[in-house]
Amino acid sequence: MTERLQNEQGLRISSVLDGASERLQDLVRYATHPEVTTRFDSVGDFLDGLERFEEEITRPDEQPCADPLDARPRDALAHGLVVKRRLGRGSTALLERFGEDLLVTVDWLEQKGIPHRDIKPENLGAAKLDSRLHLVLFDFSLAGIPAENVLAGTRHYLDPFLGTRTPPRWDTHAERFAAAVTLYQMSTGALPRWGDGQSEPAVLDCEAALDADAFEPATREGMIRFFGKALRRDYRERFDNAQEMLRAWRQLFLAADRPEASTDAGERREPAAALDQATLRTLLSTLGLSARGLSAVERMNVRTVEDLLRFPLIQVNRMRGVGSRTRKELTELARRLAERSPEASRSPKTAPAEDAGELPESAARASVDALRRQLLPAGRTARSQRDAELLAAFLGLRGEPSSPGTADLLPRGDGAADDRSARVPWPSQSDVGRHRDAVRRRPRSTRRRCLDHPGRTAAGAPRLRRKNAA
Repeated sequence: MTERLQNEQGLRISSVLDGASERLQDLVRYATHPEVTTRFDSVGDFLDGLERFEEEITRPDEQPCADPLDARPRDALAHGLVVKRRLGRGSTALLERFGEDLLVTVDWLEQKGIPHRDIKPENLGAAKLDSRLHLVLFDFSLAGIPAENVLAGTRHYLDPFLGTRTPPRWDTHAERFAAAVTLYQMSTGALPRWGDGQSEPAVLDCEAALDADAFEPATREGMIRFFGKALRRDYRERFDNAQEMLRAWRQLFLAADRPEASTDAGERREPAAALDQATLRTLLSTLGLSARGLSAVERMNVRTVEDLLRFPLIQVNRMRGVGSRTRKELTELARRLAERSPEASRSPKTAPAEDAGELPESAARASVDALRRQLLPAGRTARSQRDAELLAAFLGLRGEPSSPGTADLLPRGDGAADDRSARVPWPSQSDVGRHRDAVRRRPRSTRRRCLDHPGRTAAGAPRLRRKNAA
């Protein structure tokens, strides 16, 4: 054995085990190295290496990346991205900004005579400029393709009517067509469709079928007009240039902000109920709110003047997708209504119970659930999942349905299995060890690692509070 250690500089497990991983070979070799100073500093370091090896061999296979259009919260996307939430109703302000970013870029390229020829969502990214996210365009790999090649690009974004021109030739109309398809997809989450959606649009005798219900109500009419023109079969009936397209995009959002509407005859329609005649029962929809304002109060589940006066307006500032102009509009309306009904405005502020979809007392539990998620984050690796499971046991928390067995660790008192009010001690390390195979999973080191997390210590509390406040 001495001669073997000297010749091989430690035991080589590969000599007796075929297919041993490099990590395992190094682990055994440096634990048995003949020079003491080359070995692991402590048994703990060796066990850490062993745990990393265990995590490596038990790590689940990489999950296929979800399609961004169909992805759900927590789905994995390409480049290590994870979906936090889908932006649906209420994301109008972000859509306006990103759409303007794209069209400003297309306009700049058009004026400089620089083609892109592959505008699509996969070639768009977001960058933080002026403290806000803005859209950026990249991948100009097709910019040098000759204009005579009308097949270069990505299907669905490539103008399908290029081949019907005489002679067939790519031009800036096709560039703007790709931008229009991208904007439509950003607005609705789907691609525009011609006919049955399977046949080639060029062989059909129809225009694009627009899904009106997929648009935000505040901008629906303007969107239909915009895309109806931008996606026309005949390029001569589309926008003449990117500047005109950009002006139309901006105009449809400006129209959504106007409180007054127009009748079919083109006359302006005043609010059905004047503000000085409003009562607590008056519907907010009759007070001349802009389309965005109406969309916001709909999300707030606020319908009448009384509902608005009782609603905590501070929550409006926290609503995602509500722009500053809409917030000012609602705040100003609430102020003017409060002057008319001071008693109602002084009543306790509470959001409608239906807004949460649960009984009002569930709001108190929501903060506790949020704290639990902060203490026990969902683990992505085998090691972090074990850590969360053991920490739940140390804290005496009953496990979720997805964590079978944790419930057994919840302390019981006086034989009352479900008596939550009984004052009983938390599980000890030995209790956890007996239930969780302590030798292999090392609850002592897990507890130290988990409780040293900055969000779970007094030193890290201010940082956690700042993070939650943000």
